[in-house]
Amino acid sequence: MIRRTIIFIICSISLLSVKAQDFHVVTGKTVIIDGVTSFGCFACDYQQSNQKDTLLFDAKYVRNNPLMDIYLPVNGFGCGNKMLNRDFNKTLQSDDYPFIHVLVEQFFQEENAYFSSLRLKLVGKELYMEKLPFILVEENGIQLLKAEFELNLSYFDLEPPKKFLGLLKVKEELNVRLELSLEQ
Repeated sequence: MIRRTIIFIICSISLLSVKAQDFHVVTGKTVIIDGVTSFGCFACDYQQSNQKDTLLFDAKYVRNNPLMDIYLPVNGFGCGNKMLNRDFNKTLQSDDYPFIHVLVEQFFQEENAYFSSLRLKLVGKELYMEKLPFILVEENGIQLLKAEFELNLSYFDLEPPKKFLGLLKVKEELNVRLELSLEQ
């Protein structure tokens, strides 16, 4: 009996030092790419809601084992009409690079703010974002983790499309919005 009590006490003490891992279940992903042309604005978006992922906070990144490994099909983005869709696919060289690859290496919380370290692979080039800020919001009864950042096409050696003898030009800077829908 004393032996069981001692074992119980030792196990209880050792469990006190184990910190509970905070996590969320991601039920949907949305990527919206906003751009500006010489005649106005456009938005291309991609939504995925059929796969669930677990997003661990403060988990240590282990090489070849990212928290989330996301492949976004370039031709899965909708820009509102066939001409914009075709220009988007041509600009991102979808024939040679059919996917935008996102590796979420780390997700952590500091006070009331959330941050992520991720790698964005586009047209064979990689962009590393070390501390991308996310905010937690609730919209229409759904919890969302949202992030927003600027992306310059010249970093990826991409040429923005020009139409009508150069009268219609797309600016090199794109605004990218990420939204992760969370299970409640």
